[in-house]
Parts: sequence; C-alpha cells; structure tokens
Amino acid sequence: MAIFRGLNIGKGMIDVDDPRKALINLGLNREDFDLIRGITQAGVDVSLTDFHALSGLTESQVTTFKSLAGSAEKTLVILEGMSDIRVPMDFNMSISNNLVGQAIKFNYIDFDTVDGDDFWTLTGADISTSRTSSWSPVGTAPNETDYIIYGGEIQVTGDSIAFTSLETTTAPISKTFRAEVATHVIEMNNTNAAGSTSTHQFLAMKGIPLIWDTYFRDADLGANIISGGVSDSQGIVPMTWRITNTDGSGTSYNSGDGTAANPGSLGLGTLTSPATYTFRDTSAKPRTLEFFYDPSKIESLTMKTINLLDWTNVSLPALKKLNIESNDFSIIPQFRSDATVAKSGYAGGAGLATALEEITLTGNNLSRGAQFLNGIDGFTETTSVTAGTASAQLNRLPTTIKKITINGCFTDSVPIDLIDYEILTDLNMSSVFQRTLSRIMTATTSPIVYDPLEATTGLRSVADLWPGGNGTITTISLASLPSGYVATWFDNANGSLSATKIYVKYDQRVSATSVMGAGVGGLTDGEVYVFEKIGDGSGNLVNVRTKADDGAITMTISGSTVGGHSFTKCDINGNLSHYGSNGITNYDTYKQSSIRKLSPGVYRSPNTVRVDIRQNRIETNSEYPNWVSTSKAASSVDISIPAFRSTNLVNFYSEYNTHNIIDMSNQVNLKVYSHRSAVVSSKYDTPEKTLDSKFDNCPALVEFNIFKLRSLSGNFKTNGMFQSKPELSKIDTRWGTGFDGGLQDDMFLGSNKIKRILWGGGRFGRFNNDLLGTSGATNHQGQTFVNSTGLIILYIHYNWWSSGAMKHPTDDQYDLDLSNCGQLSAVYLAGNDLRGGLLSLNANTNLKFYDAQRNSVNKEMYRMQANQTYTILSLRSGTGTDATSLEQWVQSGWVSAGTDPVSGLPHATTPTVGDSFVAQTINPKTVQMTTGKKYVIMQVGTHSVGEWQSIMNGTPSIYQGRVFIANAASAIGGTNSGGEVIPYTYDRIKGRGLTGTFPVLTQPLLNNVRMHTNSFIGQFPKLELPQLKNLEIQYNEFSGSIPDFSACPRIRTLKMQNNRLSTYTSGFLKDCTYMSNFNFSNNRLRGTIATDLINDLYENYIARPRGGVTVNFLGQSADDGVASFGLTAIENDGTNDSPDSTINKLAALRSSGWTILLD
Repeated sequence: MAIFRGLNIGKGMIDVDDPRKALINLGLNREDFDLIRGITQAGVDVSLTDFHALSGLTESQVTTFKSLAGSAEKTLVILEGMSDIRVPMDFNMSISNNLVGQAIKFNYIDFDTVDGDDFWTLTGADISTSRTSSWSPVGTAPNETDYIIYGGEIQVTGDSIAFTSLETTTAPISKTFRAEVATHVIEMNNTNAAGSTSTHQFLAMKGIPLIWDTYFRDADLGANIISGGVSDSQGIVPMTWRITNTDGSGTSYNSGDGTAANPGSLGLGTLTSPATYTFRDTSAKPRTLEFFYDPSKIESLTMKTINLLDWTNVSLPALKKLNIESNDFSIIPQFRSDATVAKSGYAGGAGLATALEEITLTGNNLSRGAQFLNGIDGFTETTSVTAGTASAQLNRLPTTIKKITINGCFTDSVPIDLIDYEILTDLNMSSVFQRTLSRIMTATTSPIVYDPLEATTGLRSVADLWPGGNGTITTISLASLPSGYVATWFDNANGSLSATKIYVKYDQRVSATSVMGAGVGGLTDGEVYVFEKIGDGSGNLVNVRTKADDGAITMTISGSTVGGHSFTKCDINGNLSHYGSNGITNYDTYKQSSIRKLSPGVYRSPNTVRVDIRQNRIETNSEYPNWVSTSKAASSVDISIPAFRSTNLVNFYSEYNTHNIIDMSNQVNLKVYSHRSAVVSSKYDTPEKTLDSKFDNCPALVEFNIFKLRSLSGNFKTNGMFQSKPELSKIDTRWGTGFDGGLQDDMFLGSNKIKRILWGGGRFGRFNNDLLGTSGATNHQGQTFVNSTGLIILYIHYNWWSSGAMKHPTDDQYDLDLSNCGQLSAVYLAGNDLRGGLLSLNANTNLKFYDAQRNSVNKEMYRMQANQTYTILSLRSGTGTDATSLEQWVQSGWVSAGTDPVSGLPHATTPTVGDSFVAQTINPKTVQMTTGKKYVIMQVGTHSVGEWQSIMNGTPSIYQGRVFIANAASAIGGTNSGGEVIPYTYDRIKGRGLTGTFPVLTQPLLNNVRMHTNSFIGQFPKLELPQLKNLEIQYNEFSGSIPDFSACPRIRTLKMQNNRLSTYTSGFLKDCTYMSNFNFSNNRLRGTIATDLINDLYENYIARPRGGVTVNFLGQSADDGVASFGLTAIENDGTNDSPDSTINKLAALRSSGWTILLD
C-alpha cells in the first residue's frame, strides 16, 4: 500500500517517522497546535472533556481502539491455537448427536444474493485456509449456520454414527492454475450395519496460494521447488506467481503455467539457480501477490523491495532460503517452533519455516519490534521490549539456520546472543543497508556466536570460586556457572583423564574492578591442574589435584586473595579443549561503530574464513576485557584478541579498531590482512603491538595493509616478514607509526609477485640513513627488486625522518636496480630526505608517473641522518637542553672555520644560519658526550645496558630511540661497539635533497614528472616525451635557458619558478600548443629574450587558438647587469614600429584570454 505518513499508518503508529510531515498530510497546521499548547495544564481550567464537547465526540476513541485491539488479539490467539491440518485429528466427539470438527465459523455478507427485504444475505463460512472451498461445513440446513458439524442428519445407534450424505455448502471454485492441486487427504472410516468398515478419502488443498499484500512498481520474484515437484497429466507442474492490482482496476498478471490460458512457464528452478519472474510497470501500486504451489515443496523464495509488512501464516516445512530484504517488516516472523522465553521472549512458536538455512532481511526496520509486539500475543509493554531486541528476534530463527544477512535492521543495545546456533556459518550484520543509509546497534559486544570451547569458568571473583572465605580448602565451587554446567566438563571429551577427572588451566585475570588476580596459595598462574568431580556433580564442587594427579592441592584463601580468576578445560600441556567442527565461517559487522569487544566464537571457531570488523571500535576481546596499568604485561595479554584457531582464515579486515596486532603466523590460507586507520590502544604492551614474527609462514598472503595504523613496533628490515610469500602483491604501510624498516636486497626473497609497495609517512626509516638499500654494504647493494618483474607502483613517500640515495655516490653497480620491473608505471619517492643523483629509469618504458619532489626536507636536529648535507635554518637561543651546543654541532659534522660544502665559503668559528654541513652520527665509544645535553640512541650496537647507562644521568632502559641526558663520564669503554647517537635538539636544518644534473628521460608514456624542492643544478635537458602533461621542477637550482619542450607537444602544466634560468632559445615553447599554466617566476631571465619568447607564445596561439592560458614571468632578477625580462623589455625590443611588434603580439594574446604576468 502507498505510505502517506499520517493518512495510513501501522499499528501503534510506529511508522510515523516524521510527525511534522504526518500533520501536513492530515491537513493540520502546526501553528494551530502551538495556539493551544499547554491549555490543559493545571490552572488553565480547560480539560480534554471540554475539547470532546466542542468537537462533538461522543465515544472515546482510545476505548474503542483498545476494544478492537483486544478482540483482534483474542481472535489471533484462537487462530494460532488451531491444530495444523498435517496433524491427524480423530473425530470421536459428539455434541447433541452431531460430530464436531475443529475450525472457526464466521458470518459474511454475500453480495451476490439478497433477502426478502432486498438486503444482502448473511452467510456462514469457516476460517481454516486461504480457500473457502478447502474446509467447508458439512451438513444440511439449518445446522450449517451454527458451528461446523459433520452430519446434520445423524442417527446415533449405540456406539455407531450413521449419516445419509456429506456435502459442501459453498460450491467448489474452479482451479485457475495447474499448481492448484490437492495437498492433503482426509480419511473417514465408515462401518455399515453389517459391521463392515470401509475408508473414504477426500482430497483437500491448503495453503495454495500463499497471499501477501504489497505495494511496488517493479519486482523480481524468485523461487524454487524441491526436485520433482508435483505432476499432472501434462507433466511436472510449474510454479505460478500472480499479481493483482488492488487500486480499483483489478488488473491481473501471472507468470504462466504452460497452458493455453496461461502461457509461459517458470519451471521449478533449483536452490542454486531459482526461477525468476520479472515484473515491470510504469508506477507503483497496491497489489495482491500470490504464489501457487504446494507449500510443503517450496524450497526458496525471493521477494525483495515490494513493501511486505507481514508474512504468511502457512508453514513452509521445506523452505531453506528466504530473501525478503528491503521490505517493511517490524518483527522477524516465528520461523522456529521451539523458542524459549530466555532467548526469544516467548515459548514455542508458529514453526513457519523450521528447516530454514539462509535468510536475508537487510533493510527492514526491525528496530520497531518492541512497539509492534506491545499489546499482541500476550506481550506487555515490558515483555515486548525484551522480545523486540535484535537478540530475541534473531532467536526466532530455527537452529537449522546457516546464513544470516541482516544489515541495517536494529538499533538496540542488547548484545546479540546466537551461541545456540551451532551450525551458523555466515553472519552479515553491517549497519549499512542502502548506500549511505544505516541503522547502528549500540551494543558494545559483538554478536555472540557459537563458541566451541569445551568448558571454562570465565572471569570469576574470589567469592565465586572460593565462597567459604579465608582459610585452606581443596575444592573449587562451580555454583556461579549455569545450571548443569558441571556435566559439560566431565564428558570424556578432549582433556579428560576419565569420566571424573579433567585437566584445567588456571589463570589470574583482571577483575571488573580493575584488580589483577593474586594471592591464592597453592596455585600458580598459567599452570595446569586436575579437576575431580565429587559424586554426581550436583553439588557444583570439584577437587583440585596436581597436574600429575598424585595428590590434592591445598589452596589458601586470605585477605590478599583478590582480583579475577579463571579455570579452563585443556589437555596436559595446557592447550585448550574444543568441541567438534562447528563454528562461524564468515563474520561481518561493518560500520557497527558501538562495538568495543570481540566475542570469542569468532577467533575460536575452527572454520573462520572471513572477518570484517571495519569501522567498529574494538579494543579487546569480550571474555577478559579488563585492564590495569600495574600489571600491564599480563593484562595486555588477557585483553588481546588471540591468534585465530582456524587455519582456514583468508580475509581479515579491521578499521578504526584499536585492538592488538593479532598473531597471524601459520595462517597458511591468509590472503588479505588489513588493519588500518587506528591507534593501537595504549593498554597494550610491546609483544601485543609488534609486527615481528606475527606473519611468519603465511605463504598465501596477497595483501598486507596497515594504512594509518599507529603506535606499533617492529622492523621490516630485520623481521623478514615479507619473505617467502610467493603470492604477495600489495604492501601498504602509509602513515603508520612505531615500526621501522627500509629496503635491503633480501627483503622480498621468495616473494616475486610484488606489484604495489606503498610506504610512507613520518617515522618509517627513522634509524636508517639507507632507506633504499644502496649503500653498498652487505645486503644493501640496490638489488631489492631484481626479481620483482610485476612491480607496478613503488611508493616510498614522505618518510622525512629517514634518508637514503637512489644512486650510490661512487659505484653505480649499487644503484637502485629497477631495470627488471618492466610493468613499472609509477615511482613516488617524495619527501624522504634523499641525497645524491636521480635515476633516469629509462629501462622502465611503461613508466607514467615519476615523483621525487620535496626531498629537500626541513627538520629538527634530532631527525638528521648521516651523510646528508644540511643547511642551518634557525638556531635556538640559550644553553638549555633543547639548543645544540657548539660541541654538539662539531660532533654532528659542522666544521668550525672550515669550508662550507655548498657555497664554498669559509665558516666562522660558531655556527651561523645559512651554514651547511655533512651530517654524521656520534660514536659514544670514541667521543665524550656534552655534559647535561640531550642525545638519542640511533643504534644500540653490542654495548651492554650497563655500558650505556655509564654515560647517562640515571638508569633508564636502553633501546633504539632512547633519549637521555649525558653525564660527565668519559666515553663508553670496553670491547663492545656499534653504538651511534645524535643530539636530541630542536635547531632547524634543511636537507639538500637530490643533487647533480637532471637526467634525460625517454619513457614514451611518461606524463607526470614532479621533481621540485630539490637541489638539481645546470641546464635542464631537452625531453622527448610525447605524453608529458605535467612537469614540476620549481625550487631547484637549474640555470641556463628555459628548456626545449619542442618534443613535448602535450605538456599542459610547467612549474619552473624559483630557479636560476636566464635565457631562451627561439622555438623551445612554440609547439607546446596544449600549454595551460606555465610558471617561470622568480628566475633570472634577461630582457634580451623578449622578442623570441613573446613571438613563440604568439605562434603557439596561432597554431591552436584558445584562451585560459596563464604564463607567469614575475620576479625576474638578472644578476649580471643585464635588464630583466618584463614589460619594459618588451616595449623596448626595437619592434614597435612594425605592425607585428612584440608589444602588439602581447596585446593580442591578452585580448584572446591569455594571462601573461610581467613585472
């Protein structure tokens, strides 16, 4: 039906989602209500009765509606109490000599006949099926209008019933479709006067068709029938859909049944490939939808986006798959017949689909469940809230269910409990149901699915396990566990010594009050013990014995026994015991942003294949989520998400979640690990935050993605995590923090399918001045990618703490070798504080993007890297620990009174802004630190902790990155070595970046080159790049002429500002007919180039007339006494007497929409 909010609404007005729109639809003015707002408050003396009198109302609509609702509820109770026809009924009850059958009698108006007063006649019928002919009353008048009886002419003779005839009171309706077949047989036993008994059978049809009220324009209706279906004289009977408009037109459509009257046939379809009836119309209408087939043979139904409000009350015992997404259900129908009050909020159930295996309910607003239930089926306002939660509604599904897709349906805060659904394999419960539309649950625990762990106490207090208080004891109480739980411990399954003895692992836990468990005398945290059942276990007490089962454990409970504790069934080695092979396979809670804790059934399932918890807020597991800073190491382990038990895990997606780095080692099927856009919680200790060893033996890994994942630890360069992964294709570590690394020759050993490397952001390579692995040292000889023949993107971007070189300074055999990367399309090496020359990469003929911009990086002294040349930008005043002392400058490579490595000018005796120096690290074994100044450890080397602490104030822990204040001691002594430090000060310096002359690039597909903010020198070479569109080489030290771009006809953007260009050669820009924005500002262009330059720009326009071109020549400052290029130079170039003067051509360009900026 059409939904006009306010004009037609659901029960309880639950679908009035916009009260203002509802008022408009009802023709009511909100301002009118504002006039009477508050008029019935105390002191105003206007009552509701006054309003009723003024309006002429005589009956209380509240009372009337409640009465109608009560009557409807009673009728519903009677209807639901009816016996199903598939249950045999014995007719052996007689009332007034009449045999009474089970059905409900009602009267209806027969519009086809009238009585003597010319009124339509009132006729009796019964309710038991969708067809009035199916269970019609049997008997003769006048008894037919009483209650349904069999035998109006019944004669009772002793124990026998005799009748003269059986007939229906309503004529049978002719069948329309072949699928209208008998579904049931009614049997009557007849014993005649001679004592001979015979059986009479009557054919009956029930549940054909299934009927729904709908509202839609287009529909794609799907179904399938179990193999074989039903047959008639023409063969196998096909299913039939019928759509009848209820807008007054009565127009009807059907899918056909293979007859001349109803051409077309859908057949039976299959479960994997259902038959589809595609219906299209020009507008949405209210319609009755009918499906014709024996209900007991329907295996799947798909009825999406047709505004279904209610489900059929006909049981579908063979139904396995149901898709009713994007409809308007308020409550999940009672598909199961064995619901419990504890889980579903009611007992029993209609059993509408007791064999259901897959259901899709995405987009139905089931958050209205409590409102819908209130006042029906015996639900009160209180009980309807419980029964309307997501958890209770999902427990209306039968335990045969295997796959649930229910995206964007709920908003309540009760954790979903599906632990009883042992064969559930797929749970898809994203909040998103339509593009950007979503409904988000507010539960903080992720949906609880079946957990195969055999037995555990879970987190328990001292009072739970040792309720006797202080003293010595040899028993543990399990009374706080669910009733009968003791039996599950002693079931002779895994970890059992016998029917009465099992192994258990004892663990101390953090309690809900943030206290770490401690103080149980006789028990050791993490140790294995034996539980011995006492008697039949009904007392919930077990003896605690040693692991060797050679004696009882005497436990001492005292005032110091605090915090949380747990016992978990295990084997003799402490490995947890699990049941069977059931468990979740696919688990998806995408964008359920309230979830903070992951339920254990996800990681303990033996079958987990895919986990998608993107845009949740998961920090811990839900078993032991409590943490305390005083026991960080232990509680960090407890709260963490442990390694997945399943070795079938293929895809793991996590986003916005602050949980630990999960141990994925030995996940031999893992293809995608994505944990991105989050900061790992500060509750976690280093072992839970490190990447090291977490991805060993993952040979199937294709994608590793920790984009924007921060506060980690680990080192790619030393942990070998990218080796021996033959399928690895993509690595994305951009903008993460806490981990380190850099290229080295064996980084991708055994991983030759690398296609995309995306590394970038902040501290990556912080302790590494050889980011690209080209130093020439062992394993750093530029060979990282020699076997990466499929590499497409190399993105090592903005690692400004680091440094390195593409080219070895003296031996090109150690240059970064990309020559075998024939598919290489993009190289991004921007912002890495790189030094030395630029590789041409001309062997990479598919290269399209080449970006090494901004390698001249501004940074503080504590971020400097050895071998890079830096220029001092600013000096901090004073003598505090943040300012670099003269001694520290010298230790770092600045030379007092020495020659500047950039300008060639002599230094003063103290550092000055503008001075340059080649940075070096400090060897603490040979150089004494400056007393009272800060330093940071770059390399720990082989020095002992004591040796390091000998030069520090205090006794801090020692690690790479440790900042310390030097004491007055001499340098580190002993025979150990390898330590390196630099000053930890805040003076600002700037790296030179890439230097030397620019190489000639020849790649035919190259279209984007960004090399600005470096220190390239000399003449920029002529490029022959037919696809070049963008060239950015500003903020370098190029000199000589504006480059020759005559062989770059498609160039659009050129940025060469802030260089040292001085001249121009005719023809260099004339053929750049796609030029759009060229910037030559702040160079040293001479006025003598005016004629040739403007003439070429004019010829450029004539070759391809267009506007919107900008050429910037502002800020020229020739330094050789020659006039700078500008408007004056153009006006005085000696051509003013000619019609083709340079100034006229400039004017013509400007009038044609060119912006030429001149001083």
